[in-house]
Amino acid sequence: MTSTDSIMFRKRPLENLIAIGFVLVIGFFSHSCSEPPTLKLTSSQRDLVDTLFYHKTDSLRPILDAQCNDQHEKRLQFLIDSMIGVRQGEEAYLRQKYIPAFNSNQ
Repeated sequence: MTSTDSIMFRKRPLENLIAIGFVLVIGFFSHSCSEPPTLKLTSSQRDLVDTLFYHKTDSLRPILDAQCNDQHEKRLQFLIDSMIGVRQGEEAYLRQKYIPAFNSNQ
């Protein structure tokens, strides 16, 4: 770098900063748009992943089963109440629709 080159960088710091920023942005976007490489595991690595997954889920199974049993009664009661509410609404609609006409004919 000569003395004239360093003077040029000192005279235009904002333009130099913009140029450097532009190069960095272009570099960032050129790498971010590429597809990530596909994951290729060997059979021993797949076996290891399967074993780790099995051990982790095996330790979580009692906790998840207990939560499921705790929530089962609440969910079941909610569903039953919901179905009863729908049926009562349908029954009220049908009574309102047909019973006044039936009562006026008698």
